[in-house]
Amino acid sequence: MHGAALSSFVFNSNKVKPSELFHPGYVMDMYRNMANAVGGIWCGISGQITEDVIGKLEFKQEARAFAGSRTQIDINSL
Repeated sequence: MHGAALSSFVFNSNKVKPSELFHPGYVMDMYRNMANAVGGIWCGISGQITEDVIGKLEFKQEARAFAGSRTQIDINSL
C-alpha cells in the first residue's frame, strides 16, 4: 500500500502530506520520519482489526506475517 515511490517527496519544496494505508498488524514509520524531516505532515490509516490478527500479534508475536496482507479500510477512517 506504500512503496519506494513515496521517497521522492523529500525533493518537494512544498509541504508534503502523505497518507499511508496499513494492515492493522503491520505499521511502519519510515515515511512518517521522512515527511517530518522535510516539514511535511504524515497520516497513517489502519485497516480493520480481526480476531486472527489479534491472535497472531498477542500470542505468536508475528507482526511481519501481515506485511503483504490484504486489509479492509473503513471509509469513515479516511
